[in-house]
Amino acid sequence: MKGADILFLPETFETQKAQAIQYSISTKATFYMMSERPILVYASPITGIVEYAKRDKWAFVVDEKAC
Repeated sequence: MKGADILFLPETFETQKAQAIQYSISTKATFYMMSERPILVYASPITGIVEYAKRDKWAFVVDEKAC
């Protein structure tokens, strides 16, 4: 991770799976935050990871699925 310019943290866009992780955060996220590298979260807007990243401003967020 030390050699990376940015860290990518993808999560699901499938509605049912996204609802299941609505209040969760990936265990990978804490390791990413400790790396002090920019983080890009790519996930459904209803996932916990998107909510927490936006609220606490620890990552850039893309919450619209690319076609």
